[in-house]
Amino acid sequence: MPDLTNLNLSEFANKLSFLAEDAMHPSLFVSIRYVRCLADALPARDKPGLASLLRAARINRASLSSAEAFITPRQLDDLLLIARERTGRSDVGLELGLRIPATAHEALGLAAMSAPSVDAALRVVERHYPLISGLYKMVYTRGGSGGTIRFLAACALNSETRLMHADILVGSFHAQLSRPLAAALSPVTMTFGAERPRHARRYFEMAPGGIEFLPDMPDLVRIFLPNADLDKRPAMANVQTFRRAERTCRQQLVRLQARNSWRGWTEDWIRSVEYASPNLKAAAAAGNCSTRTLDRRLREEGTSFRKVVAEVRHQQAMEWLGEGHARVSDVAARLGYNEVSNFSRAFRRATGKSPRCARTRS
Repeated sequence: MPDLTNLNLSEFANKLSFLAEDAMHPSLFVSIRYVRCLADALPARDKPGLASLLRAARINRASLSSAEAFITPRQLDDLLLIARERTGRSDVGLELGLRIPATAHEALGLAAMSAPSVDAALRVVERHYPLISGLYKMVYTRGGSGGTIRFLAACALNSETRLMHADILVGSFHAQLSRPLAAALSPVTMTFGAERPRHARRYFEMAPGGIEFLPDMPDLVRIFLPNADLDKRPAMANVQTFRRAERTCRQQLVRLQARNSWRGWTEDWIRSVEYASPNLKAAAAAGNCSTRTLDRRLREEGTSFRKVVAEVRHQQAMEWLGEGHARVSDVAARLGYNEVSNFSRAFRRATGKSPRCARTRS
C-alpha cells in the first residue's frame, strides 16, 4: 500500500486532471483560432502581458500561427481564469464570444451567413456544430410560437468557469446572428443555468426580451426566437453559396469524426504545413504539449512521427503530381524540400520511379 500520510490532495487532484486530460479524445479540444479571438478581446493596456498570460496557461505562443493547433479544455479554463484575474473583469468570456466572427468558423460560418433563412442557418449550424467545438452541444427545436436553441456541456466543466463558457456562447450568438440582424429581430429572450453575475446588465442590452437565471437548469444557456424572426432572410443569403458551403461542411465533419486518434490529428497538421519540413517540435507546439508527450501518444497507437510524415508526404506528392499541371520543382517546394534533387531521390526510394515519370503517367 502506498503511504498516503503526507499526500497533498490538491496536488494529487491536479495530477489526476492532467492524466485525464492526456487521455482525452481529440474532438474535445479547442481550436487555436478562438485563443486568437481572446487575445483580441484583451484591453490595450493588457496586450503587453499576452505572452505571460499564455505561458501561465501552458499555451505555446507559436501555436497561434498554426492552422491545426488546439488547446485542451483545461488550458482554456486556465486562460479564462487568469485573464479574469488580471483584467479584474467578470465578463471576459462574454468579450471573447463577442469577438468570434462567423468567419472564424470557416465553411460553417459561410453556410450560416448565406442560408435562405435564420431557421436554415440554425439548422445547418446544429448539424455541423462539432466543427465549431466539441466542448458544447447545440440542440435546436422549433414548434409553437418559435424556436429554442439549447447549449449544453459535452463534458464536465469547472464550476469556476461554467458561466464563462455560457458567456462565450451568448457573446458569439449575439455577434454572429443578433447583431447583424439587430434592426430586423424581435427582442431575444435568454435563460442561463447559473446564478445572476455582476455583469448581468450586459445581457439585458443583448436580450431585451427578457433574462432568467436558473442555477439548477442543466443547460448552459437557452435562447428563444419567435417564428417571425426564424423566417427572416439574412442579408447575405445566397442559395448557391449556401449549398457549396454546406457540402464542404459535410466533408469536414466526416473528416473530423474520422479523426479519432492522435495519428489522425498529426496527419491533418502535417497536411497544413507547406513550403516547410514538418518536425516533431513544431507539431508538439501546435498541440500545446511536449515533444515527449506527442511521441508517446503516437507510439501508443503503433506509429511514430517520422513514419506519419513519410506516409502523408508521399500521399501529397502522388496527389499533386497526379494533377498533371504542377511542376516537379513546385511539388518539391510545397513538400518542404530545398533541393529538387533531394525530393527526387526520396521519391524514387519510396516508389521505384522518378517524380517526372509519375507525373507523365498520371
